[in-house]
Amino acid sequence: FSGNAAAQYGGAVENNNGSNSTLTNCTFSGNSSLSLGGAIANHVSNISLNNCIVWNNKDSGGIGTSTSSVFNNDVVSYSHSLLQGLSPAGTGNLDGTTSSNDPLFETPFSAGTDGIWASYDDVSEIWSGMVDNVLGDYQLQSGSAAVDRGDYTVDLDGAAAGTETMVSISKDL
Repeated sequence: FSGNAAAQYGGAVENNNGSNSTLTNCTFSGNSSLSLGGAIANHVSNISLNNCIVWNNKDSGGIGTSTSSVFNNDVVSYSHSLLQGLSPAGTGNLDGTTSSNDPLFETPFSAGTDGIWASYDDVSEIWSGMVDNVLGDYQLQSGSAAVDRGDYTVDLDGAAAGTETMVSISKDL
């Protein structure tokens, strides 16, 4: 999820009104909200993030704050995830409050020439060929603390456990 914007809450995702959501193998970067929850807002709902990276999002508090990653007023659970500004409880999570755990994206989101995230120029600069990709390349560089930190046992296809063949990729979470 990259380059999304909201006038209120949850630049990329707003989980609201009793929803029960699970997000698995996701990256949120370069999203913005004029209020809280640059990437994700969770209101009166439950949300689980598994094998996710939430980094370099923006809300009214700035970039890299806990609420620019996830604004929450209910239940959130995390496993094998990295969230900037947060050091969440749960299995296998990385501490997103320390700069040494920067995911080291190949090419992070860019706010384009006007410096405003998710504005018209971000798309028009791509179309015109002025820039290759302001929305970013979210492969992890080899020095990233997130490489090989995900839970490879997550059942992605609904088949019985143990039937998937997983290959280690040097640039995965």
